[in-house]
Amino acid sequence: MGGYFGDMFGMKYGLKGRVHFLFVVLLGSGLALMLFSRMTALPVAIAVMILFSLLVQMSEGATYSVVPFVNKKSIGVVSGIVGAGGNAGAVGAGFLFRYESLPYGDALFILGCIVAVCSISSLAVRFTAKEEAAAEQEMVRSLRGAAGRPSHSSGALHQPQSNGLKSAPEMELELMELEEQLKESKNSLLKPDSEQERSLQELNNDHFTFKS
Repeated sequence: MGGYFGDMFGMKYGLKGRVHFLFVVLLGSGLALMLFSRMTALPVAIAVMILFSLLVQMSEGATYSVVPFVNKKSIGVVSGIVGAGGNAGAVGAGFLFRYESLPYGDALFILGCIVAVCSISSLAVRFTAKEEAAAEQEMVRSLRGAAGRPSHSSGALHQPQSNGLKSAPEMELELMELEEQLKESKNSLLKPDSEQERSLQELNNDHFTFKS
């Protein structure tokens, strides 16, 4: 569910929406754990525990809905760091339950506070305008591809309809790509050709040898 709602927020608000949704579910997880630690009635405690578990699972899905956009060239590295952080948190939380003087309820409350405070760090994830435009264009392409898939129920092939107009993020991304291509072309024109220089040097050496 977390990944699904993360995609929904991403479609509506961009990458910033994914990050904000991640912050909300993480904060909700911490608050739910703090509330669970103070429960005395079993039925209410079970209900709050179910809510907490749901928010935790949604937090995991929301996290991995952001991971692919952090660094597309190192998705495996980013995923590994995220997974290692979860294991480190589990080991650190286990030390709270080793103290006999600390009741389980207080330990859970402390964990809830830590989760709520750490949720603020998710807001530090920022994306540039170019990354936002690229993500939106990728989403548009995936939606167009889904719309262009054949429908087996009707027995006919449905081609995606397009009016030929491009969205503002698509045009902005194309302009950025054109600017980069122009810069590369300009640099290649200004850069001396090393092979031509070597050929001229060899001709000069041969001419000098012939004269000698």
